[in-house]
Amino acid sequence: NQYIDFIGGYGVVNTGWQHPEVLAAMIQQLQSSAFAPPWLPTQEATDLAETLLKLAPDSVRMCAKATGGADANEVTIKALFAQRG
Repeated sequence: NQYIDFIGGYGVVNTGWQHPEVLAAMIQQLQSSAFAPPWLPTQEATDLAETLLKLAPDSVRMCAKATGGADANEVTIKALFAQRG
């Protein structure tokens, strides 16, 4: 039997059930780093930060990691006040 998956909810990315490329990517990720608490750096986070800083204007010299939108806003406000103080 073949089925078409029309569900696009949370955690579903419409790639099909156990798609070989998705499974291979999952295994590769699990072999490098499966989990790290938000306050610890990972190679992926470091690579992303370096890429973002290369794309940003020269006046941007640092970036911070946040766990979500509210956290990102709080970090931004703290950084602005620290810069002025």
